[in-house]
Amino acid sequence: MLWDRTLILQNGILKANITREELDGSGQTLEELFFSVTEGLEPEAAAEEAE
Repeated sequence: MLWDRTLILQNGILKANITREELDGSGQTLEELFFSVTEGLEPEAAAEEAE
């Protein structure tokens, strides 16, 4: 395990503070959490938007 807790910031504002155990229990991946918090998009939708 490389991490126990992750913090996601957007424009200097803390948007998520979650432990690995909490994330595992949520059923989301770290990538899914990141995109849902920062973009409000699922990873596939974010990839399409970037193209």
